[in-house]
Amino acid sequence: MIYDSVAGEVGANLISYWPHGEDQGYFVLLASPQFAAANETTIKKTVLFVVDRSGSMSGEKIDQAREAAKFVINNLRADDLFNVIVYDDHVESYRPELQRFNDDARSTALGFVNGINAGGGTNIDTALQTALGQMHAGSDAPYIVFLTDGLPTVGETNEMKIVENSKLQNKSGVRVICFGVGYDVNSRLLDRIARTHHGLSEYVRPNQNIEESVARLFRKITSPVLTDAKFEYRFQHMNVADGEPVNRVYPADSVDLFRGEQLVLVGRYRKSGPGKIVLRGKVGDQERQFEFDANFASAGETPQNRFSEKLWAARRIGEIIDLLDLNGTNRELVEELTRLSQKHGILTPYTAYLADENQSPIPMSRGAQFDATSSNLQSLESSAGQGGFSQRAAKNELKLARNSAEADEVQTKYFAGEGGVGRGSRSSGLRNEGGQSLYKRGNIVFASNAADVDIEKQKSEIVELKRFSDEYFQLAASNSAAENDLLAAQQDDEELVVRLQGRIYRIK
Repeated sequence: MIYDSVAGEVGANLISYWPHGEDQGYFVLLASPQFAAANETTIKKTVLFVVDRSGSMSGEKIDQAREAAKFVINNLRADDLFNVIVYDDHVESYRPELQRFNDDARSTALGFVNGINAGGGTNIDTALQTALGQMHAGSDAPYIVFLTDGLPTVGETNEMKIVENSKLQNKSGVRVICFGVGYDVNSRLLDRIARTHHGLSEYVRPNQNIEESVARLFRKITSPVLTDAKFEYRFQHMNVADGEPVNRVYPADSVDLFRGEQLVLVGRYRKSGPGKIVLRGKVGDQERQFEFDANFASAGETPQNRFSEKLWAARRIGEIIDLLDLNGTNRELVEELTRLSQKHGILTPYTAYLADENQSPIPMSRGAQFDATSSNLQSLESSAGQGGFSQRAAKNELKLARNSAEADEVQTKYFAGEGGVGRGSRSSGLRNEGGQSLYKRGNIVFASNAADVDIEKQKSEIVELKRFSDEYFQLAASNSAAENDLLAAQQDDEELVVRLQGRIYRIK
């Protein structure tokens, strides 16, 4: 159901699903601004485009970077604030401070961009600090678009110090959008910068066009409508002592809403029933608040919304990989990554072994799974090169997935071996049916809700059924539609091990 604010200025669509047997539900919140008069509601923005002009950018790359800068300039609006900064060993600005955009500024800025030539080293630290230093408190919708194709080689080169220096300079809540071009970038550094400054990082492969990548993203942020937006969730008959009603919400930080764009927010909730969603943000310098009536589904109430579970899992898995990448190994996160990958059938290079159909039907112990995932995660130690580039591009795509199909596309890239991180055929031991993942080991297929079943040690707990027997059809008659989808997924040459209605079944 769609719920609009009274004034109709922001629209929201809440989609929720609570599976049987779980202590929390999943939700997707779609929010989009619906202001009618563009000239009255579009917020002026502040944009600084920072371009790497080091020697490694020579040739086609610097040509594309110039065109990307021209695209940004040509798509600014009257009275936006802007500047262009270029860097190699040294840092140079189009102007020493932010400029008000108008026709004269457009012409002179384009002339500056046409004069950009490649040569020298890469001083990322000073370039980033210079850009942040030009932003002043109260800047409207401040963004820095930061582009580089290499490692820091001049000035400060330690990635942790570069990030800390930038953090000290950012006094205006600037969002930094990083573009890594080619396989030689320090992709972990760009991810650190983006996460620290509440932006995002995108990666441009050698065969991709820089201008097209920058233009695609810049179109999205061209018309901010509501900035620094935060959501609050209020449930009826729930008080502070009950704790937070929602958790694991992604994106977790404040967000900006743009004209023509839809925010896709996912999370989990602990209480079903009616409530309100409150959205607070700024339209220009004015604080605004919008309220939406909402109803969070109870267990089993909305099976058609099952996809929200997988979408949340994809976002959470991307977030876990990001945390492990930037902060190092954490046993709880490694175990959660393994558990979510197996439960939701969202495999990564680090958990692909779960879908090896040549595995023994006896499940790996949790300790063995931890060791296998941890070993594979060591590939994140590479901050540059094709492998580092591709892994970070993929984790960011999971973090930003807008639907389960996009999550599947990321897996296809993983298992195609892009960047040397593939781990074989994704389809060899995994398929998805009835909202569950099925893992094949030999001729036995295990539903994800029974993937931990040891068919030898747990014989006394397992109910054996002959497929298409009277008992089989009696079970089917009492199942939900999703549970029967699982039964239907069994093929003639397979056995199926599955949990149904609290019991373990082995169907031959």
